Formats: sequence, structure tokens, C-alpha cells
Amino acid sequence: MWLFLILFTFAAQNSNLIQKIMMTKRFWSILLAFSALTVNAQTSMHVFTKSGGHSIFNVATTDSIVFIDEQFGAAGDGTLESPFNVAGILKAAYQLTPLPEEQDIEETMVLHNVYVKGYVVRTSTSNNNRQMSYYLSDDKNITNRFYVYSGYYIDGTLFNTGNWLQEGDEVIVCGDLINYKGTSPQFIKGSIIYSVNGRTDASIPGGTGDGSLENPFNAIAAINFGNKLNVGETADDYMYIKGIVSQVNQVFSATYGNASFYISEDGTNENALYCYRILYLGNKKFAEGNEAIKEGDAVIVCAKLTNYNGLIETAQGEGYLYSLNGKTESSSDNATLSIDFKAGIGNWTITDKNKPAEISAIWVHDTRYGMKATAYSNATNYDSESWLISPAFDLTGHTTATLKLRHAINFFASVDKAKEELAVMASTDGTNWTELTLSSWPSSLGWTFVDTTADMSAFAGESNVQIAFRYTSTAAKAGTWEVEKVSIE
Repeated sequence: MWLFLILFTFAAQNSNLIQKIMMTKRFWSILLAFSALTVNAQTSMHVFTKSGGHSIFNVATTDSIVFIDEQFGAAGDGTLESPFNVAGILKAAYQLTPLPEEQDIEETMVLHNVYVKGYVVRTSTSNNNRQMSYYLSDDKNITNRFYVYSGYYIDGTLFNTGNWLQEGDEVIVCGDLINYKGTSPQFIKGSIIYSVNGRTDASIPGGTGDGSLENPFNAIAAINFGNKLNVGETADDYMYIKGIVSQVNQVFSATYGNASFYISEDGTNENALYCYRILYLGNKKFAEGNEAIKEGDAVIVCAKLTNYNGLIETAQGEGYLYSLNGKTESSSDNATLSIDFKAGIGNWTITDKNKPAEISAIWVHDTRYGMKATAYSNATNYDSESWLISPAFDLTGHTTATLKLRHAINFFASVDKAKEELAVMASTDGTNWTELTLSSWPSSLGWTFVDTTADMSAFAGESNVQIAFRYTSTAAKAGTWEVEKVSIE
């Protein structure tokens, strides 16, 4: 043991130099060769080398574990109140029975729910489920590191764009500790981060908006919303999301009619949301002559969000450009008014001309079906009248115009009665209204949506045109009218 005493005395006086020497394999080879003459098997220490040539210590006995305490500053007790530092968790791991390869874990081989605190020094994703593997150290140095295998983010959420760990992040992690093969202390799969740089909230900072047209999500808020979805789950509701195009993966083309691109708060790729196969303005396919999308464009997207293998993006076939650089309709196609009510009511308004006090609203928005009108409530039919009115649109320069409508009717006394109680109206002053003649109605009552049209050529050339859906009912019968989409071309 005289050799150890001499070395430790020298180390105390030359700590920086000895630390560099101790990190070399040659040092340990010489030390072990000499110490083998005087040290028995009960106090032996072995040195193993992992990938990259970094020394990893496998301490065989309690006596030798004192070395980690003295040389590397082992601290903490593994609780949340006093988490292990990396030296402390290495010490704890080396006291466990080593876990051989491909063997079931026995209780002597694991410590459950252990907390460790350290700096991230290397990262990698583990699988398509967006778990993450990474190394921790006490001093941001790659040596004397501790391995966290395939862990989760804060609160057990998945890693995603915007919350990847970065080298230098200080984290507290809770997991089950093993000493794999006797040479690799680590947390087994499924550990959970408690905090990152002191923050315990899983949400990415900087999110704004509530997803409405009046107050759209920014990209960060959309990602935070999507992170609450299960893997493979798509939100029920359409959300409005604003941002600056940071990258275009697939440009708009007449061949496919859609585009795929990223948007972010500031036009960089940091915390960017992937907008996948988005239709053009007015929820229509892109046509030749439309303005192409490019990096730096300011957009508002209306779409459903989905959790695709842990990545938050817009769902395929469930989104379109609401606005492009402030423009909300295409200037090169024939549409002058277009809305998919599943995505919201937009700038349309509701005027109740006869609403019973017992009913809170006749026209209501439903993300599954669009705008829905009924005066039936609590098993009672009510006499009513309510109008759903469009914003004004311009038909100057048009010689013809056609209204296109997708709707469904149910719970009326009959289809003929529905034709009497429902109407599509048009006006050029908002006061005097003319009923339009629909080309067809559903052949029967039910929830099947049908497409129909109405000729609006009488309003072509007018600059201030509005349309409205008029719903009426009686105390004898109050049916339901659902309007999904409408456009004027």
C-alpha cells in the first residue's frame, strides 16, 4: 500500500497534473502491475476501456469504492431532494451485482427510481418513438460519464422538434440503475427527465395563441399542443397556425395540388412545425398561375395536428393555406368566396331573428360537420329563425357566378318540409334578400352530405354581394341543417 500513499500525497499537491495522468490507460497499467505485489484480491480495481478510448472504472469492493469518493467527488443519495452526481451514481452502480448480457434483471442487479444530476455531453435518438439516449458528466467533459439509455422527456412525454437535449444542458433524471456487464453503469430504458436547466414544464417556452383564427397558434404552441397527443393520434379540431416559411420540402404544383413545408416563429429551422401536404388558398388544389410558396413567406395554415411517430406535424389531407402574405383567396382561380366550416366560421356572422330563451344558440360550429342549425333542445321543438351570413365579396368582372354547397338535412317532417323551412339567400345591400334556387336537395332525411349548386349569374358584376343560410323551425318540428362547405365561382 506504500505505493498508493505516495501517489495520493503527490496528487494532493499536484491535483491538475495527476488528474491528467490518471486519465491514461498507461498509468493504470503501471499502477496495477506494482500494486499486484502488495494488494490482495479483496481490494483490486479494474480498468475497462469503452468506445472512444475513455477510461471507465469497475470497482470490485467497498474498499476500492472509496477511491471514487476521494478522486471524483461522489455526492448525493439518489433522491429528488439530493440527486446523485455522476461520480455518485457510478459508485452506486458498481456496488450492484453486474447484469450479464441477455439475462433477466434480478433485484440485486437494479436500484429503482434513482435520481441523478449532470450535464449532457452526448446525445442520440433511440428509436422511431422519439425516446433519447445520452451521456451525463459532472464537468461537461466526455470522460467519467454516465449512460442514460432510451429515456423520455419531462413528465414522460416524447422527445420532439423543439425539446431535443443539447450538449451542456443540466438535467435531473429519474430511472432504474444497473451495472451492465460490470463495465457499463446506466439507466435502463424508460427513464424520465425531471428537469432541464431548472425547468420542470414539458412545454417548449415561447408558445403563443389559442389556435383560433382571431388568435392563431405560433409554431411552438402548435408543437406543444401536439405533444399532448398520443403517438398516432390526430386532433379532432382544426387549428389556425401562423408562421414564417423556413424550408420548402415540396413546392406547390398543379400535378399534386399541395405543398409540404416548415414554418417557425422567425423563419429559422429552430422549433419549426412541419406542414405536410397542405392545399392552397380557399382549401383548393394549387393551379397554374397561383403564387408559389417560398422561404420567408408569412402564412396562416388551417389544419388538424397529428403525432406522427413522436413528430408533431399537420395531418395529411387535413390542412390548407388560410392566408399567404396576407392574401386569403387565390387571385388566379375563379373562386371569390370559399370556406370549409369544419375549420371554423371565419368572418361569417349569425343573426338570430327569433331565438327562444331556452336555447343558447341555433347555429353552432362543429369541427366534424361544419355549421349546424337546430331549435330542438331538451326533447322540445321551438319556433325559431336564424341566419348564417357571409362577408361581402366582389363579383365585378364576372359575367356568371355559381354557388356550390355541401349540406345535409335531418329530423324535419319531410324533405319537402325542409325545402320550405330552409333557404339560401343573396343580397347586394344586406337588407333586401333574394332566395336562390338549389339545383337539388337530398333525396331523404339523414346525415349523408350531398353537393348542390345555385345559379348566381343575376349578381355577376356586383361589388358587394353576400349570401346567407336561413333556418326556420316550428314548435311542431325543429329539424337540423348541417352546412359543411360553400364556395362562389
